[in-house]
Amino acid sequence: MEKLHKINGMPAGFFLGKSAVQLVKDIKDHKNTAVQLTEIALNEIERLNPILNAFVAIDREDAIQQAVVLDNLQQRGEPLGPLHGIPIAVKDLIFTKGLATKAGSKYHIGDDKTLDAQCINQLRSYCEVIIGKTLTHEFAYGPTGDRSAQGASLNPWDLTCITGGSSAGSACAVAAGMVPLAIGTDTGGSIRIPSALCGVLGFKPSAHVVSTDGVYPLASTFDHVGPIANNIADICVAFEVLKVSQVSKPLNNQGKKVAWIDPKTFGQIDKAIAEQVYNYAEQLSGSMLDATQTMASILQEVQQCYFPIQSAEAASVHIHRINTEPQVFDKEVLERLQDAAHIKGWEYITALEKLDKLIVAALECFEQYDFIMMPTVGITAPKLQQRDIVINNQADKVRDSLLRLTNPWNALGFPAITVPIGTYQGLPIGLQIIAKLGADNLLLNFVTQLFKNN
Repeated sequence: MEKLHKINGMPAGFFLGKSAVQLVKDIKDHKNTAVQLTEIALNEIERLNPILNAFVAIDREDAIQQAVVLDNLQQRGEPLGPLHGIPIAVKDLIFTKGLATKAGSKYHIGDDKTLDAQCINQLRSYCEVIIGKTLTHEFAYGPTGDRSAQGASLNPWDLTCITGGSSAGSACAVAAGMVPLAIGTDTGGSIRIPSALCGVLGFKPSAHVVSTDGVYPLASTFDHVGPIANNIADICVAFEVLKVSQVSKPLNNQGKKVAWIDPKTFGQIDKAIAEQVYNYAEQLSGSMLDATQTMASILQEVQQCYFPIQSAEAASVHIHRINTEPQVFDKEVLERLQDAAHIKGWEYITALEKLDKLIVAALECFEQYDFIMMPTVGITAPKLQQRDIVINNQADKVRDSLLRLTNPWNALGFPAITVPIGTYQGLPIGLQIIAKLGADNLLLNFVTQLFKNN
């Protein structure tokens, strides 16, 4: 994978490509301290954030104090957590003590800086430093990352392009080397899309394995929390820290079957990107089964269920604001929410009932193979504020092109990870790998083996 070396002519951040696992080892070996890493992160944020707009809230004094406490623990000989002293960025949708949570909006959503989400409690218990809050698309309702009361996050690879969203700032912060690890949320692809467009790894765990308590909801049926990092080892450790439910134990991946779904099944995708991702996947895994006939038709039906469920739930969260203070919303987000409010109750219930049956059918398909591979996104990062795009000489909508390969896995609740595999015309592209519900550890173990020598 090509590395990002310069951002607007300046060197990329200290943490570019660095492993959090190795940084923890350095702390344990007294080659570094939590305070030193925290100060480096804060300085890199101060240097690069005015350009990239990844962070929307920082408390320098509190971050350093967190790190002092951790260094004192080490000096007393206390056991150190697996991510001890690592500065971590948190999406501005996740309630965090000491830092305001605005959800990318001008609305006051009731956070008094005294609440930690369950996932933040998990992080603190394993001795990380919460370095700051990162920009989200307003209320996480968009895959572009350029509709927020705090502006737009810029793609470190090309400042004229979007990061993708809605976990825009989290992916940007890791990709730019401001921090080695970040937490995002994913309702239709909001971890995987910006991770793919910015050239980092992003993991959406199985449904309900990582708690969403204390996370401002978009659509609770599909909401997930997960990590964004530079490498698979850091994703694995972060997942172990975050998870609150047990999942299947990792088994020997030898002889596991891999299937490929033709992304054209879901709509327009750049042919050159599809070919590049397929060739890379084939080199990694050897011969792949064709899952188009067995799974693709199910996924098409899943997508038909996704939109009424997501729309109805998103509208229900905001209906009072829509009716009383519509002017405070971003115009584009408001229009989407107003459209979402037209979903009828019977459409919502029917979609939920149908989705339950489709989950069973999808699980049955996984009896034929263990993993599915496909592109994460069918295009590279579009320009900021771009809403229409031409793919293979055909007109398409940017939002649709970003979401169509990721949102089925939210509806099914299956674990999915995006891994950077290179660039196309100078911008990153990602390979998406999916496993069945509850097979998170199997998936992460498989990816670890795949990329051991890559």
